[in-house]
Amino acid sequence: MPSPSYEISEDLSSYTIPLSALSHSYPDHTHLVVGVAITNPQTHKLLIVQRSAREDTFPLLYEIPGGHAEPDVDNTILDTVVRETREETGLVVKKVSKQFEGFEYTNSKGQNTLQLNFLVEVEETGAEKVTLNPEEHQAFAWIDAKDDLDSFQLSGAMVKVVKDALSLLH
Repeated sequence: MPSPSYEISEDLSSYTIPLSALSHSYPDHTHLVVGVAITNPQTHKLLIVQRSAREDTFPLLYEIPGGHAEPDVDNTILDTVVRETREETGLVVKKVSKQFEGFEYTNSKGQNTLQLNFLVEVEETGAEKVTLNPEEHQAFAWIDAKDDLDSFQLSGAMVKVVKDALSLLH
């Protein structure tokens, strides 16, 4: 397996195993997804993105970027983190720094799903560098702990994820 083009914190070594092996670690979940908390280390801000109005589930709600693990594309769950970051924001992951509390849910297809959340640093973090996929997202914001989360429409689960991610930035 080729070495990744991004840094991985030592405490994330358990996520460098093949995606198929990781999936077997969660037998109660038929689907693995990632949430990616993208940070700007200079400003201590977090990127959130607004789902497209055309989305079937949670249209117009804000979330952290993320998506489905694809075993035919991703060697590891960390590869999923890097791929989803690039697909949804156009940003390139420099370092996967931490894993933080995820959550479980049943998706629209009735699959038991586990979302694993990761904190990452990217190569470019300026607003002009974010390129959204318009099929999935229509707006974005860089936020910090001083921002009023009530001014962004977030699901209950995503409020907790965003607060958890923001707490890791200090």
